[in-house]
Amino acid sequence: MMAALDDQTRDRLAKLLGMLGSDHDGERAAAGLKADRLVKKIGASWYDILKPQETTRAADPVWRDPRDWREALALCLRYSEWLNDWEDEFCRSVWKRRTITERQEFYVWTALEKVRAAVTTGGGDA
Repeated sequence: MMAALDDQTRDRLAKLLGMLGSDHDGERAAAGLKADRLVKKIGASWYDILKPQETTRAADPVWRDPRDWREALALCLRYSEWLNDWEDEFCRSVWKRRTITERQEFYVWTALEKVRAAVTTGGGDA
């Protein structure tokens, strides 16, 4: 079993894997080869990379209400496993915006309520 990836290796691997979506065959092939070499270099297998990491949960999570829509959105993204595909994609799509519409903010708070319900009933820690 390998140790967790360090941030630098994770970032590099993420960039390489992102290049697999290139329109250029050669670029895709080179990115895949470099990613495979990186995994082997750190002494891991693709199974090790893709296997969910074991984590320990806090006994009783304490929910902290966000102060604004940005904090609410950050919590939604942190606990995105409790969101459906549409909610997850929506939250990701507005993450980098400086401002959002009232309707978008409504959907952020709606998604947060779903996350809050899951987290405060033992689904994760806040």
